[in-house]
Amino acid sequence: MILSSILVVTLFALSAWFPLRVAVGPHPALLFLAPLGGACIAAVAAEAELAIGGTFLEWYAAAAILANVAAMYPLRRRFRGLPYSGAISSGSRPSDTQQLSEPLASPRGKSPIAWKLVSLAVIVGALAVPLTALRVPMIGGDAYAIWTLHAIFIYGGHHAYLTDLRNPAFAFSNPSYPPLVSAAGALAFVAAGKVDLRAAVAVTTILNACALGVLAWGVVSISAKAGSTASRAAALFAAAMLILVGFGIDGSNATSGYADLLWAAASAAAILHGLVLPKTRGNLYVAAACAVVASLTKSEGLLASVMVIICVAVRYWVVPGLKSSRATAREGLAALVQHARQLASLRFRPLIAGAVWACAVLAPGSLWLALMGIDGIGNRFFEHAQSNESVPFRLMATLSSIVHTCPIAVVAIVVGIVGSAYWRSTRSAWGMGSSAWLWGIVFGYLVALAVTYVVGALGIRGWLANSIDRTTVFPQLALFMDMAIWLVLGLDHSQPLGVSISEEARASA
Repeated sequence: MILSSILVVTLFALSAWFPLRVAVGPHPALLFLAPLGGACIAAVAAEAELAIGGTFLEWYAAAAILANVAAMYPLRRRFRGLPYSGAISSGSRPSDTQQLSEPLASPRGKSPIAWKLVSLAVIVGALAVPLTALRVPMIGGDAYAIWTLHAIFIYGGHHAYLTDLRNPAFAFSNPSYPPLVSAAGALAFVAAGKVDLRAAVAVTTILNACALGVLAWGVVSISAKAGSTASRAAALFAAAMLILVGFGIDGSNATSGYADLLWAAASAAAILHGLVLPKTRGNLYVAAACAVVASLTKSEGLLASVMVIICVAVRYWVVPGLKSSRATAREGLAALVQHARQLASLRFRPLIAGAVWACAVLAPGSLWLALMGIDGIGNRFFEHAQSNESVPFRLMATLSSIVHTCPIAVVAIVVGIVGSAYWRSTRSAWGMGSSAWLWGIVFGYLVALAVTYVVGALGIRGWLANSIDRTTVFPQLALFMDMAIWLVLGLDHSQPLGVSISEEARASA
């Protein structure tokens, strides 16, 4: 079991390393991102198997080869001296010359290699603790009923995959769920030479750890401009705690084959790299890769990815066209009018480029939705008549469950208010994005989640009891991440409070 899972994760990493290396550059998160990229290739292979025919292994090999060949084109342009990317304002992708900081530059006075090795040791050590649970053969209920069952469908070939997804007898398994986790499990079956449920669960658990590893690297990179040892130590501590908190929030589900932690951690990492960390080409494409992982993992992940990617596109392609203003409170209305005029006068090229980029990132997840519609595979949460429960009753039950599941929001709000009052200038000086992005996405997701429960077809009490702990993993993890960010900023004493920030630093946020 362990050997099969290690072989699969290694194959994932080798399949996706070169394309991701070309896209994100020498980004430290690549170590944990590569296995996730390989899992995305497996998910695309499962989509091709379902849509066209053939076997999963054939499509995985073809997709991996195609991804690596496609990555040679931008590399060839670099070797020939052609421009690989243009300016954001001109509508093309962000260039290396616009990077405000390295993805993980060494803190002042520290060796880059030593800093990275220490960070790697802390993150790997934190990940090793929960992974010891793999010694116990645990396979959760959803792992049996959904993810490994769908992996068996994929393992059986095109006809078995399509027929079983359409089979009403398997409607309990949520056949419309995206295929990433099941495709990874199917490749574990291929490596084992048989249906090995424990190997599939182990692969899912390792992918959970990889997603949290990407998130942890992002937190560590926040301290790249820190001038105090306390801030750097806080970054390492916060990264390790986020890993343990992530596994702790999801409980035994994180190591028993469930997919919730994978998409939640990937979505949080997409927010961190795309909307919080400084605008660099590496951070942009790490965010894109994480969003693809989330969108191909679960339906909730696709919803979160849409919100994240739209915000990232706005931050990278729309916001640079607006020049910041140091207007006082009395000049606020004039500044608002000025910004509105600037937005109205923007050329459409950067807007179109941002929209094209967002559509490309969301294409794999959207393709799965299209396949479900074409093949007539419905969503059991909405396809039947709604229960006799009234809308107000379902709404009150839903809101009560969300409030009781996310009490950390109260603490996060207090920390956010204090952080914004005292360390917002440091955040801007480091080229980081506003925390409003994160809070807006969390709020939007919770609203969409509440609407889903209210208009869904299942009985609300049983539905909430069986799922609310898992559907709220993402907002809880994102709020813990926000508090970790303020912790790192608050412990940096190299800049006085209220430091004056340049126009460029303000525009970057």
